[in-house]
Amino acid sequence: MISPVVTTHRSRQEKPLGGSGLPEGNSCWENARPRSTPQGYIQLTIRDREKKITRSKMQHIVVWELHYGAPVPAGYVIHHRDENRRNNRIKNLACMPPGAHVEMHAELKRLRARLPPEGYATARREVMNRYELEVYVPRPLAPARGKRSDMKEEATMYNALDIKKIRKVVGMTGKIFGEELAVRRYGVGAKPVTPQRLYEWETDRRSVPDDVYRACVGIVTDEWACRRREVAQAEKVAIDVLFASLISPALGHLFAVTSQDDSGALRAREIFAEYVRNTYGFDIIYVWEGYEQ
Repeated sequence: MISPVVTTHRSRQEKPLGGSGLPEGNSCWENARPRSTPQGYIQLTIRDREKKITRSKMQHIVVWELHYGAPVPAGYVIHHRDENRRNNRIKNLACMPPGAHVEMHAELKRLRARLPPEGYATARREVMNRYELEVYVPRPLAPARGKRSDMKEEATMYNALDIKKIRKVVGMTGKIFGEELAVRRYGVGAKPVTPQRLYEWETDRRSVPDDVYRACVGIVTDEWACRRREVAQAEKVAIDVLFASLISPALGHLFAVTSQDDSGALRAREIFAEYVRNTYGFDIIYVWEGYEQ
């Protein structure tokens, strides 16, 4: 889907340009009437005179939902990365939980009060990089064979995993990977996952059960720990980036901007471990413990 593009305005007092700011043919919102809100956002309004119905929605929410084809999760908010509430390009929008959003803005407010504009712009990017882990990016589940393609599936954070890429990075054949998945899901002696089923999961021809995603994360973290133990200290950053990216590109990005001996690396490990614990239900701190030279 082509990302909706709207004109960026630096002044919150400027009136929005004519039109909804969305590409034609996307949805009923393309003919909506835009207006500026007192808070500096752009609001879209649709009026159906025959049915006497009026619908209104913030433009940044409409842009995000059209791009991802999914509603904003309950309780989540859309953050403007450059803090310009009129810049509703999809690359400028990030879906975040309210707690992390409030915490991030509190930190930005403190930085804005004590830094010049040039220094603040750099600091803002660094802060946003640290909060990338909190950004929610949905990926629609592929319907299982025999089910309707328009069926409603509950979106989870597991959907970001690329099973095929994981299998290749850990260096397992389809047969061995299927055996490992079965052991982690059901225990020793369980019937291996067939190559056909694994192929369907890897190509999104069949929806993937949550316990398969959890098993994949277990395989990744075990291999991650082994690789870190085998390489030199200077190569551990690259290993962290590679394996963290298998679980979340945002996690990989966090490790890429840190070194092994600074507070940023420690913070990245804490955030990652907490994320895996909350999302997948097990502790992976062993990846780093005891392996530092």
